[in-house]
Amino acid sequence: MKKKRYQIHYYNSLVSTQDTLKEFALHSAFDGTVIIADSQSAGRGRDGRNFYSPANTGIYMSILFRPPINALGLSPQKMIYITTAAAVAVCESIEVVTGKKVSIKWVNDIFYENSKISGILTEGILNKDATGYDFIVLGIGINIYTENFPENLRNIAGALYSQKPENVNFLKEKLIAHILNKLDFYYNKILSCDYRAFTDEYRKRSFVIGKNINIIANDKIVDSGKVV
Repeated sequence: MKKKRYQIHYYNSLVSTQDTLKEFALHSAFDGTVIIADSQSAGRGRDGRNFYSPANTGIYMSILFRPPINALGLSPQKMIYITTAAAVAVCESIEVVTGKKVSIKWVNDIFYENSKISGILTEGILNKDATGYDFIVLGIGINIYTENFPENLRNIAGALYSQKPENVNFLKEKLIAHILNKLDFYYNKILSCDYRAFTDEYRKRSFVIGKNINIIANDKIVDSGKVV
């Protein structure tokens, strides 16, 4: 019998699925452990930014990966591929389950109708030799429907639906299942260094290719260029 890839833990509310799963990982949680919460009091994204996570309106989950020792496809220089694969998995799953077309801004932000509706955060703990990872925690947040975003987010954040869809819980379950299945497929491709399995799809969905952009470091513009 094939071993189940994921072990899912569901909570009504957490401070952060990411922080909870990192604690699980430090206490020997298995590869494939998933934490899902109905709400987060301090969900976070890249650079510690807040990810608004009210109850009943979105998907908030984190997935644990324990790569094989010295996995070539997941060297410290190549961890970006986990985020890239996750972005494609989220886009493909949304498109299959809802029929809505979404796109990617850089690697970790998913947009629908010019608003960010999903964020991805990847964090890893290196092994003692710094040649690979003891574990990687991948966080995914998706806004399913709008519910009074805070004023500082109203011009940035959006949702897949403007009103609560029918059977929202079933919709969330289908999205989660589809994302996890896609991630499993792409994760195995990463381990075998087959990045083309998802990078072509990533490029198709990127809406920054061909645009002129500023390069920002420490909140200052340090350079500019055209995305190719």
